[in-house]
Amino acid sequence: MRSPQVGYQGAADIEWASFSLLSFFDEPVIVARRLAARDPAARGRPLEIVNRNASDPFITKDGSEIRSILDRTNSSAANQSLAEATLPPAAATEAHRHPHTEEIYYILRGAGRMTLGADQREVGPGDGILIPPGTLHTIHNIGAGPLVFLCCCAPPYSHEDTFLEPRTEG
Repeated sequence: MRSPQVGYQGAADIEWASFSLLSFFDEPVIVARRLAARDPAARGRPLEIVNRNASDPFITKDGSEIRSILDRTNSSAANQSLAEATLPPAAATEAHRHPHTEEIYYILRGAGRMTLGADQREVGPGDGILIPPGTLHTIHNIGAGPLVFLCCCAPPYSHEDTFLEPRTEG
């Protein structure tokens, strides 16, 4: 692990900063400010930190409960969004696709079954799932407690880029 006193080394320090924000959770602002002070491109831009508790939950088009963490509505984020999603036991999102959006799910707690196209796998804490644009997907909570995961979208999530798959009776 690199020390916060190491000088700015370009892209390598961006990776280090992301890791440091997770590793030194007790001092995330201090670590980020040290790095931003060494990055000429970051000078003059305010450090933006949004706590998930500052966002009221809402239901997305696919049926999941979402709390925005960083997006166009609460920050200057223009090219991506980050949200926390929660599914109660036995619940599932509606099968849907985003023609223009690449998504990443990162499971925080609970147990789920992720379906991506025809592929289906069980997922749990620590699993990251890449969802390419245009790919039909759904996630189902198969655990006894809530399934909680982060959802990163690029470009940012929008209802207009979410298309539900018609249900087929069988």
